[in-house]
Amino acid sequence: MCTHPLRVYAGPSRYVQGRGAFLQIAAEIKKIGIRGKAFIVVSKTAERATRPLWEKSLQEEGLPFSVYPFGGECSSREIEKIVSEAKGAKADYFIAIGGGKAIDAARAAAEVLEMETVICPSIASTDAPCIALSVIYSDSGEMQEFRLHRKNPILVLVDSEVISKAPKRFLIAGMGDALSTYYEARTCKSTYTVNPRGGLQTETGIAIAKLCRDILLEDGVSVVSSYETQGVTPAFERIIEANVLLSGMGVELCHVAGAHAIHNGLTQLKETHSCYHGEKVAFGLIVQLVLEGADPAEIYRLLDFYKQVGLPSTFKQIGIHNPTEEMLLQVAKRATINGETMSHEPFSVCPHMVIDAMRYADCLGEKCNAGKLY
Repeated sequence: MCTHPLRVYAGPSRYVQGRGAFLQIAAEIKKIGIRGKAFIVVSKTAERATRPLWEKSLQEEGLPFSVYPFGGECSSREIEKIVSEAKGAKADYFIAIGGGKAIDAARAAAEVLEMETVICPSIASTDAPCIALSVIYSDSGEMQEFRLHRKNPILVLVDSEVISKAPKRFLIAGMGDALSTYYEARTCKSTYTVNPRGGLQTETGIAIAKLCRDILLEDGVSVVSSYETQGVTPAFERIIEANVLLSGMGVELCHVAGAHAIHNGLTQLKETHSCYHGEKVAFGLIVQLVLEGADPAEIYRLLDFYKQVGLPSTFKQIGIHNPTEEMLLQVAKRATINGETMSHEPFSVCPHMVIDAMRYADCLGEKCNAGKLY
């Protein structure tokens, strides 16, 4: 009998967002029926910013926990260490608090131990919180592999006030990551790419991805321009939701394509290691659209948005000041290896096509930043 891929929808069991959410973490954990001892993986910066909040909540409700300070890199070595420490602590479930790498490392360790995860991002810089996937890096910061997990987080809790106090650059980087969601989802739908959960795209997934883009383009400039004074406004809440929930669900239900493949290639260059994930993805999105021969007006609109919010669109802005052919070939080869998400594009992409598209994207970015694009 002939079998066909099914349409699959998957996501976190519960998503909670708002001011003071960390003070309600214990109540939320009880609502979803988790019992036992929590193993909290938390980055050092996030611990300083959030511990008084979640510690108070957990202690008041009598929920036991132990704390593990995240080592800083989501590498195989760090994940093995977390697994060992969680076993020693006799933990029953994980709570991950911090940025994307801390979240990914905790999620990967929880997968090994077959435990549930509660994800609490302290910054809105990626769509990592809602997905069932970890990006694994070498100890020196080069992207190595994706690890798909069986289950999405049982709870994602986002404290908007904590997010509002983080440096603005994190939110902007998250917008870059989230902005690619719709364009990569569109590509994956056109090529019938199976999503990370093993099924075809649902119309819900495409609609979520499009809503993510629309919110960013509508609210992004005003939120960034007033970041230091606005506090937690409805527009700010919408941007957080776009960066964390909508982008994450768009990826889960549709998958990624060329933009993330370019990001993965760029991680091979040490010059880009000071850039955040979403910043490299933003540049990769322009490269993807150039490769696809997208409508120039669509590319120009994005470049103008990048300029207004501070996303990178040139080699220099992602740390590559004098790119040699050898450097670009290194990026392009990594972006097009077998199994990379560049294969989700509707045509075969070779390294030299990527090099040409990167150079052209850089040229457009330079012209836009100089006010000479039109």
